[in-house]
Amino acid sequence: MKWLVVLGAILAVYPIARFVRTREKYLIALTAVMCALPFINLDPLDIDLVVDAGYHGEANGFTISIVDLLAGILFLALPRSPNPAPYRLTRYAYLACAVFSVFFAAVPLYAWFSISKLLRGFFMLATIVRVAEHKRLGPWIINGLASGVILSAFMCVYQRYILHYNQVDAWMPHQNTLGMAVDLVFPIALAILLVGPKWKFPLATVGASAICIVLTLSRGSIAMFVLGAMVVFFGSLIRKSSTRKIRMGIIFGLCAILVVAKSYDSIIDRFEHAPEASAAARDKFVSAAKEMLANHPTGIGINQYSYVLGHQGYAQRQNLPRIDYGGIAHHIYWLTLAELSYIGLFAYLCMLAVPLYLAGKYAWKARDDVRGDVLLGCFAGLFAMYAQGTLEWAARQTPLIYMYFIFAGFVAVLARQLEEKLSTATQK
Repeated sequence: MKWLVVLGAILAVYPIARFVRTREKYLIALTAVMCALPFINLDPLDIDLVVDAGYHGEANGFTISIVDLLAGILFLALPRSPNPAPYRLTRYAYLACAVFSVFFAAVPLYAWFSISKLLRGFFMLATIVRVAEHKRLGPWIINGLASGVILSAFMCVYQRYILHYNQVDAWMPHQNTLGMAVDLVFPIALAILLVGPKWKFPLATVGASAICIVLTLSRGSIAMFVLGAMVVFFGSLIRKSSTRKIRMGIIFGLCAILVVAKSYDSIIDRFEHAPEASAAARDKFVSAAKEMLANHPTGIGINQYSYVLGHQGYAQRQNLPRIDYGGIAHHIYWLTLAELSYIGLFAYLCMLAVPLYLAGKYAWKARDDVRGDVLLGCFAGLFAMYAQGTLEWAARQTPLIYMYFIFAGFVAVLARQLEEKLSTATQK
């Protein structure tokens, strides 16, 4: 029965794509929904082709999600890009490292689980490039992401004040995952709000972001929220100063003080009484990663950390409690280093660096174009995500894999458009 569902879902993609190809309103709706869905837990709708439910690594199966199906519809419905695919060198270098690591994996199947998820991210990138190049669909990428944040804020309020959760996570796997996702989107809304005459939706997104971050009580997410806001505010002033921006900065500052005052007790209690065992476990996970690298200079293989930790004595030597034997290093760079060696880490960092560089470069160069402000927000969001990677491995979870490649594709298209505009202006 499962395989009939899979076959039916795949076969339905092409006729739906043909149907929506010339119907712009459906394309807009599909784009917005696809970009909002990473914030929402749709696991019951996922199609698990092969799954090992007992494994707690970054990936535990071959899965087709509704997000993949929507991406497939849009990919087939929209025309092929006339430009070369972005990030080919860095993406395929990292993919090659991941595939090569299979030869060193204790359980090769787990490695292929992770590689399949990476390939789904690559497909999302290809789809977003086609979407962003469409004359009407590009803004709906941002609108979809923002809608996900706003929906999450409603769920956070429900969880905190109706269900009385201490730390909320909306539909995400963990409160830190929600925090990282919100910190990725929030800077774009803030950057647009500082310059745009259409302020209601960006303002709602900024407010929803603040609600989510405060209610998660995630220390790293709160710090990255502040960092992202500062990067956007001062970056926007450098791009083009105005009394509007200064006035809005003062207003936001006062609102932040009020929010902190309202939640002061909870935030301070979280910072002062965070479980010491949690911090100790993080350090031990990193120590285990260092030991794995020392014993396996070529890496243990992608998505192998959780298995190797519990089955090859590392958890025991680190005196981890039994419940953490299947844990994972929270420092994503040490996790990558242990699994893929120094070459794999270099490839991973290069893959991360190029979108960040493009966003920063064209945010600086295109000072009179709102796309430059959007890229400033993308730069701040990506920078916050990378910085928080020293505290969390959430960037390798499925929702953030989707979101990272959505951002990467969007940045590539905006950078290309601005480069063409600047080149044309120079020639004139």
